[in-house]
Amino acid sequence: MPIDLTLAVGSEMLSFPGYPAFDAEVIRTYEENGHLSHRFTATTHSGTHIDAPAHYIEGGVTVDELDLDVLVGPATVLDLRSYRGEPISRDVLDAESPPLDPGARLVLVTGDVDRLPPDGTFFGEASVLTADAADWLVEREVSLLANDFLTEGLDDPARPVHHALLGAGIPVVEYLCNTDAIVDDGAVDLTCLPLPLAGLEAAPARVVAERG
Repeated sequence: MPIDLTLAVGSEMLSFPGYPAFDAEVIRTYEENGHLSHRFTATTHSGTHIDAPAHYIEGGVTVDELDLDVLVGPATVLDLRSYRGEPISRDVLDAESPPLDPGARLVLVTGDVDRLPPDGTFFGEASVLTADAADWLVEREVSLLANDFLTEGLDDPARPVHHALLGAGIPVVEYLCNTDAIVDDGAVDLTCLPLPLAGLEAAPARVVAERG
């Protein structure tokens, strides 16, 4: 049975600090028009979404250009719940990861999205990847990274983690939820489908896992 790892899109969903919040308004009603329609606004980084290389790499691949062979397929799941709220470093990944073949998809789980409220609390208390962890992922030629915590801390404006991962062509799937349902499996079949927003650097995505 498919497991939905996607945050519901709405005004209460997780959104990066300083970015405009999701908003929706009715533009057609049953009473006046015989049908219901809405207009909505959101950023490309709202809720569960995928960062393409173009997010930080000028001239990099945009979200509509991501290869479906990368976005769909088997993925290794790492249970990092014992490090919840702590930095996820190279040493942590060395300790918790099995050997990975080049091109592996990797899902890192701490449970932070599900346990922390979608406000400043999350961005202050969630686990983050360290720069040496990003280097570890690049060295192992991971093809896709997905996680349910904060990919990178907000303290370094140079954003070394994003630059390392996206510079190596590794799309990053952020803000997964419901990860307790897959964390003990070790591996899943993962489907990450962003909206194909032409020429843009990221997009909201529906992310679904199936147990092997």
